[in-house]
Amino acid sequence: MIRAPLWLPIAVYCLGLFLLSGLTSEEVPTFYAILPDKIAHVILYAGLGFLVARYSKAARRTATGTTVAVAGLFCLLYGLTDEFHQAFVPGRSAEVGDLIADLVGGLLGGLLYAALSLSSFTDSKSL
Repeated sequence: MIRAPLWLPIAVYCLGLFLLSGLTSEEVPTFYAILPDKIAHVILYAGLGFLVARYSKAARRTATGTTVAVAGLFCLLYGLTDEFHQAFVPGRSAEVGDLIADLVGGLLGGLLYAALSLSSFTDSKSL
């Protein structure tokens, strides 16, 4: 059985975020429009943070705190590029508040992964 590399879900997720951030304000999907902007950023980047923590833990065998920090830092840096991209999209803007929400989401996703991987109810190899 051929296994996809652990970075592949991260790349696909980042591509999805890039495509979402490239939509004009009129093209943003309804489900995204009904959420407060910062909450949407936290939720979307929590997913990315979870995937990055999973990769970090598996690829580097990092300690839990480092895994969460790597997830947060990755989301902060990717969020920075995302905000830069949005600055050039009609009807969209770059906001520091969005960048902070991206960082918070990344940290929460990393913490969620850490909690699940440390849980006695879950086999950490299955995550």
